[in-house]
Amino acid sequence: MGSPTYDDRLEEIRRAEHRSRSDTLLRILLVGIGATAYYIARPDPLVILWFIAHTGSELTIMALLARRNVRTPLFDIAVVLAAYAISGLIFLSLPIWILADAPGPGMIFAAAVTLIGYTIYLLHRRQRDSAIIAVDICLLLTIFGAAAAIALPLTRSWQEAALVLVADGALTTYVIVSLLADARQQAQLREAQQKYANAQKARALNQFVGGVAHDFNNQLTVILGHLELFEMLDTPEDRMAALDLSRRAARRAASTVQQLLASSGRTRLNPMSLPLGGFLDRLQDLLGDLLDPGMQITIVPPADAPTAYVDADMLETCLVQLCLNAQDATLGNGKVRIWVETRDAPPDPAHNAESPPPYTVIFVEDNGPGVPEEALALLTEPFYTTKGKTEASGLGLSAVSGFTRQSGGLVHITRAPRAGLRIALVLPAEQWTAPPSGTGTQRDETRGSAIRDTDINPDSARRILTAMSKVD
Repeated sequence: MGSPTYDDRLEEIRRAEHRSRSDTLLRILLVGIGATAYYIARPDPLVILWFIAHTGSELTIMALLARRNVRTPLFDIAVVLAAYAISGLIFLSLPIWILADAPGPGMIFAAAVTLIGYTIYLLHRRQRDSAIIAVDICLLLTIFGAAAAIALPLTRSWQEAALVLVADGALTTYVIVSLLADARQQAQLREAQQKYANAQKARALNQFVGGVAHDFNNQLTVILGHLELFEMLDTPEDRMAALDLSRRAARRAASTVQQLLASSGRTRLNPMSLPLGGFLDRLQDLLGDLLDPGMQITIVPPADAPTAYVDADMLETCLVQLCLNAQDATLGNGKVRIWVETRDAPPDPAHNAESPPPYTVIFVEDNGPGVPEEALALLTEPFYTTKGKTEASGLGLSAVSGFTRQSGGLVHITRAPRAGLRIALVLPAEQWTAPPSGTGTQRDETRGSAIRDTDINPDSARRILTAMSKVD
């Protein structure tokens, strides 16, 4: 089994069985409460042994998945799947044993509820890997097979026995078909998510190109218009004014190339107070579908409940772009680690964000080859790239930087402690209002760009119109 497929399948098991550490600990706690209730109702040492065995199997799976970077002959996908299957069988053994023993209505009800709850859990859990689905089908067959085996001795005629078998078989078939149908729906959902991610990238690119093209159109109109009118103007003052306005428009065009999305009003944003816990959870699934199988994405769950006042769609697009950059840098077989911190100041004291503190900082770190120290300050410049001229445009990090600055934050890029890059997106943690821009800018809502009323001042316009009126 190749390394990418191996790691990808292990990640699928982790998502299915241990989506987060808090979720796993909560399940163990609930199982412990249930085992305590069983023991109180029926003091039996086997209940304690069952709880120890089940907890040990869950912790074993966690340990195996945590050591997924260690390559040993015993650490194989089959070992993890076997541990996963054993954990399920151990969990089912107690309620099946109680049903078979039939100690009383209360115990029978509790055992039946446990089996029904476990069945619902398997049906509503997101499945991806075919081996996990196969194990879950075996566990479901165990549940319904045990139910039939317990019920058949209690029947009083062959008609009742046939009814038990038909009902049990029909329910088993329905549950398994539902499980497989849900797996197909999730595959379609992942495909739709991948298309959505591509659409988000295209959306960001379209907004970027549209804003830059509109600004260049305004500036080129000023330049060409004044140059065409240059020969029509009579006085040296009018001609010098036309040339001066052309030079100023040309400087603004050059500045647009340098600033791109960092300019005010370049992109329409819809900022909101975004809870990052659920956002990162969705991002984990999106990146798992979008990136190459050889990429290992680790998103550390936030310790608290941080929020960021930001456009969720554009933030998702930027994080996807950073992960795609890491994929290119590591040739599709690297590691990316994403985590969140709340700070009262940006990571670099020499650079201040426009928004007030506190700040929510999203770190994206990869294990690629990195870049030289002197190149760090150039990474966010438009069209600067460390790749070949035919491999990249150099606009990715520039767009990310422009988005964070327009959101009131900034981007801070350093070298990772071991290798690769560490990129910090500093974003406002709370809602804030940007200060009003200068009086020389008016918003053109139909284009989402900025029209500067200093392109043609009234005196210059009056002189140009006067000169045009003299032309026969």
